[in-house]
Amino acid sequence: GAPGGPPARTPVVIITDIGSDIDDSWALALALRSPELDLKMVLTDPADTQYRANVTAKFLEAAGRGDVPIAIGDNGGPLGDDSKNLAPWIAGYDIGKYPGKVYKDGVRALINLIEESPSPVTIVAIGPVHSLALALKQAPGIAAKCRFVGMYGSFDVGYGGGPPSAETN
Repeated sequence: GAPGGPPARTPVVIITDIGSDIDDSWALALALRSPELDLKMVLTDPADTQYRANVTAKFLEAAGRGDVPIAIGDNGGPLGDDSKNLAPWIAGYDIGKYPGKVYKDGVRALINLIEESPSPVTIVAIGPVHSLALALKQAPGIAAKCRFVGMYGSFDVGYGGGPPSAETN
């Protein structure tokens, strides 16, 4: 920002598998309450992407942020946690009435946003990033215009004490 003025806000895209556990809902709420972030888009990924977009849209409307664009990711990604804990909450919700933009081709929307951004876009991945992988295959040049924030690894002991588990949050 200008000297003495507010600092420049960081343009952010959140890639989320919202709609099962509470973690992604909390992360989205935190991003909305962070004045240093300029939330440019929420991309739902990697499977059940329409369900996740409905959850995102209703959440954003409830938060008074129906201006944030939603991008529906490619539905062909690996299905992780397929529980739909928020299905009762979105029952009857019509995403067609969402006041903001909803992109049916989330991969193309992500590419366009990054290519058109005057400054680097920070990708905050709080779930698997199948659609980001597709975007990088289609437009490898976007990698130079992004920053990536995510955790991708595994636990030595899995959930519930089971075998090692992949983790993408």
